Amino acid sequence: DRQQRRRQSSLASGAANKERPLSYSERIKDAYRRLNEADQLRKSGKLSAAIQKFDRLIEEFPDYSAALHMLGLAHMAKQNYWAAVSCFMRAAMLNPDDWAILGSLAQAYWGLGANEMAAHTLERARAIKDDDPEIDYTLGLIYERQKEYELAAIALRRAVAEKDDNPLAHYALGSCLVHLGDLPDAATAFGRCHELRRDWLQPVSSTAQLPEGLARFNVSSALEAASGDKSEDAETIGIRVAFTKAFLLHKDGRYDDAWSELETANKPLAKRYAQSAANRVNMRKAAVDIAKGLKPANPLPANDPQMPLSLFILGTSRSGKTTLERIVGSMHGVKRGYENPIVDHAVRGTSQSAGLLTINSLIGLPDFLDQRFAGAYRDDLLRRAAEAKVFTNTNPGRIDEVGRLITTAPNMRFVFIKRDRADTALRIYMKHYREDSNVYAYEMEHVFAEIDWYHRLIDIWQSRFP
Repeated sequence: DRQQRRRQSSLASGAANKERPLSYSERIKDAYRRLNEADQLRKSGKLSAAIQKFDRLIEEFPDYSAALHMLGLAHMAKQNYWAAVSCFMRAAMLNPDDWAILGSLAQAYWGLGANEMAAHTLERARAIKDDDPEIDYTLGLIYERQKEYELAAIALRRAVAEKDDNPLAHYALGSCLVHLGDLPDAATAFGRCHELRRDWLQPVSSTAQLPEGLARFNVSSALEAASGDKSEDAETIGIRVAFTKAFLLHKDGRYDDAWSELETANKPLAKRYAQSAANRVNMRKAAVDIAKGLKPANPLPANDPQMPLSLFILGTSRSGKTTLERIVGSMHGVKRGYENPIVDHAVRGTSQSAGLLTINSLIGLPDFLDQRFAGAYRDDLLRRAAEAKVFTNTNPGRIDEVGRLITTAPNMRFVFIKRDRADTALRIYMKHYREDSNVYAYEMEHVFAEIDWYHRLIDIWQSRFP
């Protein structure tokens, strides 16, 4: 009896102390307080703790758009892009006109390599908020990655007009203008970038590669000041410095010193990509065997008067493709495509819509999908070319697909470029390529093997489709 009375007394005391239910307005204030607490954790870099708090908040309030947005930002900071996309999409479903949510969704798409979805989403955000420099800056970067340099330059010009103190935007604009052949304006963009961030090596290195007389600052002095750049690891900075010195010495006619710097720059990269470069031996042999064994369609696809001509200007890296495309592009009715991914997109879309695993090369696409590929390519070509009668493409990776392109889709035309073998090799060896797309470029033996293979494929296609 005594224990039962004690238990009843305890229950009565707990009931008396139990908090009363929060009112609706109090629940709103409490949720907002918890949201800010979680976001402070995110901003201070305590991402896991922030994610836990956001998760609990969303479990309680599934339609809390702001919490979903901030949870997505936390996942994106951890490079969990799939989780971020899920959060941003749910937030956008709840609040489809919030330009900030759309901007974040585009960045997550970009992190996943979904460049077209990223650009499409950012264009929607820009339609809502047309004066935000971050939207234009990110849109410019996305278009640059897609090789849409004209669209990228437009977006980046808007970005620097709206906010002139972003050195990254000026640098990206300069890089696009180099591709477009507007070198004086590129020099101006690199100069403004250097003015804003004198400790950054990239604008100095890019300016060093421009023709004499265009630089807006003393490149040699700037190189010395930027050699301590901390934006990348010490080895990468050392490599960039050596490549830049080599350019300056080469311009000055000090070729032995330039060569010494090039060896210093290329040696660690050759070691880094040694296995990948060696693997290209088998890839080259397979490409030659496929080219020799290709059985051309008879007859070849008839010309389609409703389609523009696809003019592929193909040669090794540094062979002069861009120069020739710039000349051709000055003619009426020609739209420059640069290193356009149109073939890749058509191949991937065709394989995916057919229920296959994603295929990235036309060589790997089954023959029974040829007509579907031709249709996908045609639709994308008409969109990209607009009113132009000729659409150019300088993507050098298309060389092993030439036969399949000719036998699959109409209106295909090819110009092959062979630059002097030694000149080409030197210019490749002087180039610090982005990422790992040119793994052969840092060892002369591999450079010459690549050039010889490319020229051999040119000869095969020239003889097969004269």
